[in-house]
Amino acid sequence: MFGKLLKLKLSERLNYFEKKIILLIFSILLIFGCAPEEESKSTKSRTYSINAVISGLNGTLVLSNGTGEDNVYDSSEAIAITEDGDYSFSGMEAGKHYNISILQQPIAQTCRVNEESGILNADISITVNCEANATLGGTVNGLVGSVTLQKNSDEEINITSNGQFYFGNPVNVGDSYLVTAKDSKSSTGQICSESNNKGVVKGNVENIQITCSSVVRTISGNIKNLSGTLILQNNFGGDQTFSENSSFTFFVADGAQFNIYVKSQPKGKCVVSNGKGTAIADVSNVEVDCWSLVDGVNSGIGINHDSSFNGDGVYLHQFSTKLYATWSEKNSYNLYQIRVKSYDNSSWIEEDGAGSNGINIFKSFKAVNPVLADNGTNLVAVWQEDDGTGKDLIPWSKQDSYKNWNCLPERSCLELNKNKYSSNYDSETPTITLYNNGTDNTTYSSWVEKNSSGVKQIRVSKYNNNSTWSIVDGNDASSGINFNSSKNSVNPFLKGFNNELYAIWSEDNSSSYQIRVAKFDNSSSWNFKEGTNCIGNNCYLTDNKTGLNKSTGSGSNPMLEVFNNNLYAIWSEENSDTRTQIRVSKYDGSNNSWSFVDGNDANKGINKDYRNNASHPKLVVANSNLYAVWLEENGSTQVRVAQFDNSSSWIFKDGDGFDGLNVNTARVTGKASAAEYNNQLYVAWSETNDNNTTQIRVARAPF
Repeated sequence: MFGKLLKLKLSERLNYFEKKIILLIFSILLIFGCAPEEESKSTKSRTYSINAVISGLNGTLVLSNGTGEDNVYDSSEAIAITEDGDYSFSGMEAGKHYNISILQQPIAQTCRVNEESGILNADISITVNCEANATLGGTVNGLVGSVTLQKNSDEEINITSNGQFYFGNPVNVGDSYLVTAKDSKSSTGQICSESNNKGVVKGNVENIQITCSSVVRTISGNIKNLSGTLILQNNFGGDQTFSENSSFTFFVADGAQFNIYVKSQPKGKCVVSNGKGTAIADVSNVEVDCWSLVDGVNSGIGINHDSSFNGDGVYLHQFSTKLYATWSEKNSYNLYQIRVKSYDNSSWIEEDGAGSNGINIFKSFKAVNPVLADNGTNLVAVWQEDDGTGKDLIPWSKQDSYKNWNCLPERSCLELNKNKYSSNYDSETPTITLYNNGTDNTTYSSWVEKNSSGVKQIRVSKYNNNSTWSIVDGNDASSGINFNSSKNSVNPFLKGFNNELYAIWSEDNSSSYQIRVAKFDNSSSWNFKEGTNCIGNNCYLTDNKTGLNKSTGSGSNPMLEVFNNNLYAIWSEENSDTRTQIRVSKYDGSNNSWSFVDGNDANKGINKDYRNNASHPKLVVANSNLYAVWLEENGSTQVRVAQFDNSSSWIFKDGDGFDGLNVNTARVTGKASAAEYNNQLYVAWSETNDNNTTQIRVARAPF
């Protein structure tokens, strides 16, 4: 019995050991059989980074890690880089082949990738080096001996013969350069003069001129109307500083070009005349004449009635022997009043009663956007004024010989609005002009007025010189002279030309605002005159959706001026980059033919810098020249002035620098106005002073 039990126990024990052996074998198989699979999974989930170190970059570089497809890349596949530094591609799979390449090189640079490809088994770092590839050079003439030329004071070359030269180190597009002759002399004592020697690299530069001669020419002139400090240069060197009216002299080599340039402007910007040429003899007729502030010449105070209150929307007009200015200014009750002053070439005189109120009809409500004209006998004003119900109306008033403005009792002058007693008569931005139709002078006014549907219409009214006005736009309650009465129109302007009256405005055509032009038939009809697709009254029957605009962008704030028997239009228009450009077009008076006189470039008007927005342009004839005045951004808002060359170019007459006429170029300005007075150009604008109060500033041009 005991033996049987022992055998049974041994049998059970063997079964137990057998089971243990089986379990042990299974575990071994599990460990060694599955380990490679787990290691493979671990390898696949591991990622690394590629760090790119960029140096020498001047522009935009697009770097790819080779994983993108077609031309579509996300941020993990391509990086746009604009400056030196470290940039990384992260999350890249281990064990994969990588290839770092350049999708886009910067302009006028060549960038090269080092260690650009391999197998990614760890975090790595590569380098990308960018080098300039534009050359800088020019021509030397008249040299006897040798001369040392300097580039930006960081590179010198010694020239021993006439002809072409180049600096050894290439330059980047976008870099500024200044090339000078060291000590302005050659080794034999000749004077060496530079020209075309300063600028910004746009590609290879080869037009720098160095002229050497033993004959010295003088370039001299006079400075007038200087108030402040002025620094003059010739060919961007030889600084001379002046703080009062004076004469000046620069020296150049015989046969060299000269360019007298204002390096630093005073507050009243200075304009150089006869300052460029070739010195084949001594030159003595250079003139530097400066704009003069005629508004009190105080840096913080203009011609405001009260300098502690804001003034804006200034308008200039010459009448009789005076220059008149009108604007809208807040009073102590925080209400905008229409103010008027006159200038007699020495001081400004109040022409509006000189009290806390201006010439408003309703003294207790806001009035803005005043405009002046005259009928040969009286000065006439129109403006936009709240009537107390939240609606704006268009009053008018005329000044008598005693400086009174005849609009009493109230509402006796509220006759311009077509629907003045309707709840929908809200009106804005009036204009007024004196027009000679060949038999007599008549005053016309135009404005924007909503119809019963709330659509803005261009309305026109005629003054009969006995205190009454009559509508001359068809006299329809719901439509004015709009091209399409179902679309909004804004900013009208009137001008007489060849004994005919023209209107210009900006009108919506569902996709953009078009500059429309129409001519009055001296009765009640208006014929469109803005292109060959628009003939007479048939314009109303066509689907012509384009006006004077250069492109498809919206146009705004147009006006007209007559110069040398032609009609000129100016306006602000968006280009393809939505940057607003100042456009100018000329009308020949027949066949509805207009031609651009602003360079005719699709993206550039007459802006100082086409990359900046420009607005609120004006045209004015002064001293037998045509001038354009406008506002242009350059960080703040600048008042710019340019003169037409009677072809297609415009010459800046505001100092021709980065800044315009502003008293303080860092301050915000409001829309400008301009007029001729005593055969000189005057420009007015509003500008914020140090107390953050907008002042009406006025400056007289030196021409």
